[in-house]
Amino acid sequence: MDEPRPRRTQAPSRIRAVAHRLRSSPRLVDAVLYVCLLGVLAADAESLASRPWEYVTAPVLIVGAVTLSRVRPACSLTLAALSGTSYLVNVGGSPEWPIALMIIIGYLAGRRSADHRSALVGLSGALAVGLLIALLTGTPSRWLSMALTVLGAAAGPWLAGRYRRLRADLGYAGWERARQLRREQRIRTSEARTASGPGSPGRCTTRSATS
Repeated sequence: MDEPRPRRTQAPSRIRAVAHRLRSSPRLVDAVLYVCLLGVLAADAESLASRPWEYVTAPVLIVGAVTLSRVRPACSLTLAALSGTSYLVNVGGSPEWPIALMIIIGYLAGRRSADHRSALVGLSGALAVGLLIALLTGTPSRWLSMALTVLGAAAGPWLAGRYRRLRADLGYAGWERARQLRREQRIRTSEARTASGPGSPGRCTTRSATS
């Protein structure tokens, strides 16, 4: 007897369907980001209770960064980088929500915006604000840790997203060039057929000469 064939899993097709649905529904993507980032923040609620200022500013930074990630990617990246200032005054440990926010928003900013100057200005501004806070709070030694965190968690994903965008743009430009060449080839072929048709001037001249 033949052994029963194992059923083929439908996981890849389901994953592709979910990915297509996410790409075609920006609001759904933003809702998922809100839930994930606020969930990371909620997981750190116990330690945030001892830091009222961070308990208030963290949701504002998360909501603002996600909301601006489509219309103002550079501003969104700046808000995410500003979350790194929590390391300057956080003595009890290293909160996880700024890392998650900077990684996600950094990648999206690089993927969605071709303006690299605004992004670099935003990152530099966030580092400058962090340095000012460090000097005012008397913790200049922690600024280096904050700067390394911002560069690794925000600038790194931003470069990755920008690389993906450049690759997509180059691929799109290549396909557009190929389509243009095909259109030009069809036009030349059509013109050549029209010129060699029965009513072309060359054939009429040949016929009158032979007659």
